Amino acid sequence: VAIVGGSLPEGSSVRAGQTLFTVEGNAVTDDNLKVRYIRAESEYNLAKAEYERKSKLAADRIVSESELQKAKQEFEAAQVVYDNIRSCYSGGRQTEKSPISGFVKAINVRNGQYVEAGQALAVISTSDKLCIVAEVPARYYDCLSRVSGSNIKPLNASEAVSLESISGKLVSYGKSAENGLIPLHFHVRNSNIFVPGTFVEMFINTEGDTERICVPSGAILEEMGNHFVFRQLTPEYFEKVQVTTGVSDGVYTEILSGLSAGERVVSKGAVILKISMATGSLDPHAGHMH
Repeated sequence: VAIVGGSLPEGSSVRAGQTLFTVEGNAVTDDNLKVRYIRAESEYNLAKAEYERKSKLAADRIVSESELQKAKQEFEAAQVVYDNIRSCYSGGRQTEKSPISGFVKAINVRNGQYVEAGQALAVISTSDKLCIVAEVPARYYDCLSRVSGSNIKPLNASEAVSLESISGKLVSYGKSAENGLIPLHFHVRNSNIFVPGTFVEMFINTEGDTERICVPSGAILEEMGNHFVFRQLTPEYFEKVQVTTGVSDGVYTEILSGLSAGERVVSKGAVILKISMATGSLDPHAGHMH
């Protein structure tokens, strides 16, 4: 059957029910669409007439109940076939419609190409809901049952987003390792921040019973391999403090040394404060930064 129309470039947006391809089979002998439609219509009309005839005879007990049920089954089977062909056949052509709203991910045929029944003509995808697969080393298998959340940093993004903020959840994790890695599958709602098929940076959180000192990751500055934060001593006075960092979840970073619980640090604008101090342009009496 030849494709006679419906050229859509990859990446095009489509609606559910939108016609994507038009297929014409009148020019071929085998699997001729017009012949199939006429045959299905004829068998449907014949089965319908036979069922109606036997329904009237059954009322007068001229035909048995089993004969009536057989006629009904044949009529319903012929109706399903006929309705299926009629729904996508018009003017001697068969139309193929998109089952969902989304975008054209791939086109598998060319205009004028012959296709067969069951052949995939195109791939329609939607990016509203995505599956993110993370692979972790097998040595962390015992921790996977305690996964409490995750922070995800999309491609070229400056900040990570939490799994909860994009209605995400952990669906499953592997019970065996392949090449030393165990897969975790997360389902998320895509708010136009992820590009399907690309990589993301993922920080997987697990539940624990140990309290740690943590600060927002944006509060930490790096200089020559060392890490610093600005600690607030008074509303107008800040002190640059060297710290030793631990693990990070993409949003907060653990502080191993250099800070004590309850101390205040600059969480946003640390780079600006650093530049201002270096150039001497910061006026200590102009207010405070936080």
